Amino acid sequence: MDLLEIMQQRRSVRSFKQQAIPETILHQIQQAGRIAATSRNKQARRFVLVTDDQLKAQLQQEAKMQDFVKDTGVLVVGVATNKESMGSVYDVVISLSQMEMMAVNHGLGTCWLGVYDAEVASRLLGIPGDAKIASMMAIGYPADEASHKEKLPEEELFSYNRYR
Repeated sequence: MDLLEIMQQRRSVRSFKQQAIPETILHQIQQAGRIAATSRNKQARRFVLVTDDQLKAQLQQEAKMQDFVKDTGVLVVGVATNKESMGSVYDVVISLSQMEMMAVNHGLGTCWLGVYDAEVASRLLGIPGDAKIASMMAIGYPADEASHKEKLPEEELFSYNRYR
């Protein structure tokens, strides 16, 4: 499968099988994040891979996350190690994007999390005060077939030199 096909297959999955991700696949996902570009090569990002079922359930309940979090194979928590730097946040997002494509390549589903109590999650995960959670992503085996959503046509989405 080529990269464009992988990107076209990506869906936001909100229903996961309670199934562990094999270490070999998880390692490839980690490598995809590790080699991602970073602002000025500062590499000001770290990742907490939450695989413990009890911790996922605790995060889901106490940090007010979506119900499906407790069923994922891994919850990837992207941490900006310099909470004052937008570059550090972007570094997390770039890494998570590459991790997502690797996950999809292996038949896994993903979902970026937008709703959670970052303060509670930080406390539960031991995130230091000079860092902040920039984003989170659930990765696992989809329980259902995700539907395809239509995207805007190129001519509506892109313009050259001026906004239209």
